[in-house]
Amino acid sequence: MNDGVGYNDMRITTRLQDWLRIQEWEDEIEVDEERKNSIVSTNMVVDGQTHRLYLEVDEELDMFELYMYGIASVPISRTSEAAIILNRINSRLALGRLTCTGDDETNPIQYKSAIDVEESDLSPKQITNMLDIATHAFINYGFILSQVALTKQSGDEIWSAFLAEEDQ
Repeated sequence: MNDGVGYNDMRITTRLQDWLRIQEWEDEIEVDEERKNSIVSTNMVVDGQTHRLYLEVDEELDMFELYMYGIASVPISRTSEAAIILNRINSRLALGRLTCTGDDETNPIQYKSAIDVEESDLSPKQITNMLDIATHAFINYGFILSQVALTKQSGDEIWSAFLAEEDQ
């Protein structure tokens, strides 16, 4: 890790570095000094599957963002069915949202959460809570997210089966 070199004027990045140290992660923080942005790009195993994780800081906008990408990508032909599932899952999430952009052939399912820390401070607990919610979103819904991406079942069929299993 960079141990704070170059972070003195980067308030939020310093907090991210503190969190990495507390978690004993050895990932490097990449800094774009001109734009006052920083990012940690890493992999994280969730429920036995490797997910891509990005922790981003925008010092000028006082924003901290967390992105986690699931293992499945949604084919363009399945984006309307995925939207059904994503909307229903998002209505259950306490923080953040799941999305699939539908912009190209590599439509990964993405969890995103952001926090504005203008006139406040980013705490390690806030980062941990954001990561925990992202992790639990993929633990709780990863199977049906993969189903909508990889099968021909309708979103309504997948959701109905999920609810039936949840009631048992």
